[in-house]
Amino acid sequence: MILTQEREFLKAQKCFAGLIATVQKAFEDGQRIDELERSVFPELLHLGLTLVATFVAKHGDGNVGATTTDQDGNTCKRLPEKHTRPYKSVFGALTIERYVYGSREGQKIAAVPLDQRLGLPASDFSYLLEDWCQRLCIKEAFGETKQSLQALLGLPMSVRTLEAMNQRVAEFSDGFRDQQAPPPAEEEAAILVVTADGKGVPMRRPLEERVRGHHRRTKGEKANKKQMSYVGAVYTIAPFKRTTKDVLDEVFRREKAKDRPRPQHKRVRVEMTQLLENEQVQNGKETLFALLSDDVVRRNRGHDRPLVCLLDGERALWEKRQEYFPHAIGVLDLYHVMEKLWLAAHAWHGEGSDAAETFVTARLQVVPQTRRTG
Repeated sequence: MILTQEREFLKAQKCFAGLIATVQKAFEDGQRIDELERSVFPELLHLGLTLVATFVAKHGDGNVGATTTDQDGNTCKRLPEKHTRPYKSVFGALTIERYVYGSREGQKIAAVPLDQRLGLPASDFSYLLEDWCQRLCIKEAFGETKQSLQALLGLPMSVRTLEAMNQRVAEFSDGFRDQQAPPPAEEEAAILVVTADGKGVPMRRPLEERVRGHHRRTKGEKANKKQMSYVGAVYTIAPFKRTTKDVLDEVFRREKAKDRPRPQHKRVRVEMTQLLENEQVQNGKETLFALLSDDVVRRNRGHDRPLVCLLDGERALWEKRQEYFPHAIGVLDLYHVMEKLWLAAHAWHGEGSDAAETFVTARLQVVPQTRRTG
């Protein structure tokens, strides 16, 4: 259907009149306020879609004459038939019909003036919809995000579509990250901290493998394949002088924790160890430490802040610390130590018992005074 400004304005006016009537009827019927919200919201979405269609219609059909130029300055000829493209917004989907211009070689589409004027994305999905989808996807599984979008906006989105969108958006993350300037010097604290940790990520097997049925695993074969994900961050923090008693107080979430200074401008990076298409292995740990090193250099340029490297007990991480940050003060993350202490405590004492807590507390009093050697 061709979008015209007059038709879409009339539809918008009709939608708005319908909203007023819905509110009036809800009042007359004695509806609860939440019932009114449930009735009004779908109509608001429809009104929003109509207004978006009106906006598109006001820009015309993209006919800028018999010829135009592409982004390289080459002359393009207007093709005789209009082309359509879908556009899916947070309000719903619509179809945009417009003229396109082709190159002289095979009439390949080289310029679409209306798309450029509207600032349409390369994909079918609006930038706002992509933004909302990604905000949900980083907090929920793709399947749960699909259900949330359906419940909130009435948008039918498949898991495959959300996965593809996530991969496409991720392609821009490196460029965006590299363009970020160092934080303002006046907002930085006195100590520069770099931290890293690794975590195994279970990988879902292809469908044909999952339906193959049970089979006897060969020697060394794992029940679930994993890839290693490495998370690292760089931030500054103010000095925080504490006694051993203060440290224990904070560990057990008592009074001292509320006084702890907050990290400033914490920038987090994540890298995966994975097999690439050329069958070469991308070492996530190596990539992460190289990026963290770049961040440290940029943020400490022109300053002489002491550098602290906070890690757990994984030997490979300490080897990378020695390679990339040989002059940093190495600190073993106390919470990772606690995990081992609780395992030991529960081998001798019951879980949740006072004896187990006494066991851990006594040994934690020694840990802050311990120095790593070798």
